[in-house]
Amino acid sequence: MNTTTAMFLALAIATPTLGCSFTRRAKEDYRADVTELLGEATPAIDACYAQAQAANPTAQGDVALRLIVGKRSGRVVDTVVIEDSTTAPVAVSDCVRNNIEGLGLSPYDQRQANGTFVWRFRPEA
Repeated sequence: MNTTTAMFLALAIATPTLGCSFTRRAKEDYRADVTELLGEATPAIDACYAQAQAANPTAQGDVALRLIVGKRSGRVVDTVVIEDSTTAPVAVSDCVRNNIEGLGLSPYDQRQANGTFVWRFRPEA
């Protein structure tokens, strides 16, 4: 079995315009909900790493992504691989990014959130 870990490193929530009605999560709840949402992609992300290991049994590394959770949609958008923090094979980082982009929170929050997540991939001992 492969090991993948998603760690939440940062979350910034955009301040809404005053006078609007909106759904509002507490920062800790928003962080937990986004972390849970990204966890839904774990089977597909594990498959990315398994494929890399099939080609190279010692394949390992980290994938760092910066992402936005869109306001009024709850969708993960604008995912960007942070090149200087990513050490996993390119195929793994591309696959992680593709499996995260478009995931959506329900119910959505009417505020945008920006986050950075890191997945660590290590061969099973």
